[in-house]
Amino acid sequence: MTPLLTFDEVTFGYGSGTRPVLQRLSLDIESGTATAILGPNGVGKSTLLHLALGWLRAQSGRVLLDGRPLDAYPRRRLGQSMALVPQVERTPFDYTVLDYVLLARAPYLAPLAMPGADDERIAREVIDEVGLGQLSRRTITTLSGGERQNVLVARALAQQPRLLLMDEPTSHLDLAHKVRLVHLVRDRLARGMTVLLTTHEPDVAAAIATHLVLMRDGQVCGSGPLADVFTADNLSATYGVPVQIARIDGRQAVLWT
Repeated sequence: MTPLLTFDEVTFGYGSGTRPVLQRLSLDIESGTATAILGPNGVGKSTLLHLALGWLRAQSGRVLLDGRPLDAYPRRRLGQSMALVPQVERTPFDYTVLDYVLLARAPYLAPLAMPGADDERIAREVIDEVGLGQLSRRTITTLSGGERQNVLVARALAQQPRLLLMDEPTSHLDLAHKVRLVHLVRDRLARGMTVLLTTHEPDVAAAIATHLVLMRDGQVCGSGPLADVFTADNLSATYGVPVQIARIDGRQAVLWT
């Protein structure tokens, strides 16, 4: 079976003469899985997502969607297939929450067409799901950091992608909203969506992921089903500090010493 997303011997660096951020990296993302990428700062986790979207081009190697190179697809088709929840995003205009989430419907609209009733229904449903239903008419600039992060999640979900890419999606969330996001991602996974996320939080990876990728020095140093890869030895080697994994009420928690 062809993987949904493939990184085949991908090398990428920012600027000539600099050390590559990613070096001959190979990775398959299977349909219907939730894959978490863990690793220290600067190992290329966000770069990997931007390569998946086609925003960056590999210096060597290939990125494939359904076995075909990304440049074989029109941008509109890619927009219907993949959506990103970025870490942060500057908003140049004073959009309301609803108008901002409706931007996600663009890949489904004809040129210059406005969103219709079905688009607004989809947008309102995901705004409610992330807990911002009472704020749909508020402007983005008046929201807290955590609320803005939830708007980015809602916008990505309104795009109805097959592959949801999430870059540190819990970095600005309090505990209650983090729990909501975990359940929301699990729900989409149960519906058949594929999820690829980066995170600095091993506990988040353990709560969401079916598969785990460990990165260090621009390369994959471990990958596979979560149960096989999520070990104290692997995490200690990845982060360069000793960690322990405790099991509490059936859940795994990472403790650093």
